[in-house]
Amino acid sequence: MPIDTPPCDLLLTFARMCHMTLLAPMATMIPEWTLADRLRKARETTGLDQIEFAERSGISRTSITNYEQGKRAPRGLYLRAWSEATGVPVEWLETGTAPTEEVGAESSRLPESNWRPIHYE
Repeated sequence: MPIDTPPCDLLLTFARMCHMTLLAPMATMIPEWTLADRLRKARETTGLDQIEFAERSGISRTSITNYEQGKRAPRGLYLRAWSEATGVPVEWLETGTAPTEEVGAESSRLPESNWRPIHYE
């Protein structure tokens, strides 16, 4: 092969010589996170280890371990406690999708910066 061959052609030739299969580009891969993965990621964003998180959330350390390893799935009460302790929406913990506001709900409310007490003059 000539020396001025483009690097990608060299790689393909090498792969063929070694009977290798080239994988699809990484940009096309989307990781699938399980409920256990999302629970662990949410806890890790707090910077707390499992013991500290157990104290903050009121969930036992054993349950936290079981949930994060996918051995058990938390019930609604525990998902809400997890959500409150991490600040992560319950919907994301359950489904992996960000919550969306109802259509029209946003337009019927004032932006938070415009909220004033009723007695405000």
